[in-house]
Amino acid sequence: MELALKLAQVMRKTEKNEAQEESEQLLREIREINRELSRNEGWFSEEMDEDLIDSCVYQGQALRARYRYLMRMARQKQVCAQLFS
Repeated sequence: MELALKLAQVMRKTEKNEAQEESEQLLREIREINRELSRNEGWFSEEMDEDLIDSCVYQGQALRARYRYLMRMARQKQVCAQLFS
């Protein structure tokens, strides 16, 4: 009986660790998308060529779509970030 209880505790800890790792990965992806969006906006503001401006616009749209998806996933999983660590 004790073995079953210990096994259940280990499984709960593993599930918590997996959920925590998933949350941390989601936050890392959100931060990376924010950095990419900033770079894209900088590139867009400096670009002169029409074709490259179009490229900036399409890339920005794709990044914003990915950002919306990640934020939706974070809300569903009730993930929140620490402001100051």
